[in-house]
Amino acid sequence: MVTCGIMPVRHRDIIGDREDNYLPECILPHDRTCPCLIKTPEGRYFQWEDDDDCGCCPPEEDDRCYLYWEVTKEKAEELLQGRG
Repeated sequence: MVTCGIMPVRHRDIIGDREDNYLPECILPHDRTCPCLIKTPEGRYFQWEDDDDCGCCPPEEDDRCYLYWEVTKEKAEELLQGRG
């Protein structure tokens, strides 16, 4: 399976400061729709997507605002299987 691979901007907001150089990237299939899904080395899952309603940054800006939230392993598995 080819994964999406998009990395969230300011990923430290989601996973905190790390010393292991882990860089989160979207693990959903390449042809998926947002929100993206990342998995940390510790097995935690988070979803994130651009905040299109923030009103403070244009759509083409690289350092956009985004929303993120933690999801359960079960929910992540549903998303990875295309059922979520």
